[in-house]
Amino acid sequence: MSQRVEDLQKIAQELDKHHISYALGASGLLFALGLMEHREMGDWDLFTEAPHGDVKKALKNFASKDTVCGDYPYATEYKILFNEKGTAIEVAGNFAIYHQDQLCKIPVVISRIWEGIKLGSPEVWYVAYTLMERRASAHLLQSYLQSVGADQKILALLMKEPLSEFLKDALNKFPEKSAESLEAN
Repeated sequence: MSQRVEDLQKIAQELDKHHISYALGASGLLFALGLMEHREMGDWDLFTEAPHGDVKKALKNFASKDTVCGDYPYATEYKILFNEKGTAIEVAGNFAIYHQDQLCKIPVVISRIWEGIKLGSPEVWYVAYTLMERRASAHLLQSYLQSVGADQKILALLMKEPLSEFLKDALNKFPEKSAESLEAN
C-alpha cells in the first residue's frame, strides 16, 4: 500500500471515529475502482454532508486550511484542505453543482469499503462528472456501470435532482446490478 493511501486512511479513521459519514469520490474513486492509474490522480477528495464545524473538530489534530469552494457552476458549502506528510487531501461539504440554472445536490452515497476507506457511488460520480462536463471521467464510469450494472435505488435518488432529460435517459439505460453484486457491497 502506498504512503498516499496510508495518509488518507488516517483522515478517514478520524472521521469514522467521530461518526462523520463521508465517501471518497472524484479521481480517488476512479483509482480505487481500477479505472485510473495512481500517477494520473491529483489529490484525494472526501465528500460529506456533515457540518463544517463537526469536520473541523474531528480533524483538529491535522493541519488544515479552509479554501474557496470554486466558481459557478459549483455550489459546495465548504472545502477544507489537508496536507498529511505531502499528501493533499480535500474534504468538501455538501457538494452541489448548478445545471441549467438549477441546483443539483450530489449526495454522499457509500458503495463499498476499499483499504478501510468508504467509497462513493459510481452512479453518483457518473452524474457529477457529466454535470461538470468532464467527459473522459464520465465515460470511464459509464463503461464501468454498463459492465457491472447500476444500483437502482441510487439511480432513483439521483432522478429526484433536476437533471437534463439526456442525463436521465443515460441513467435509465444502465443495466440493473445483480442481487449478488449488491450484497457484496
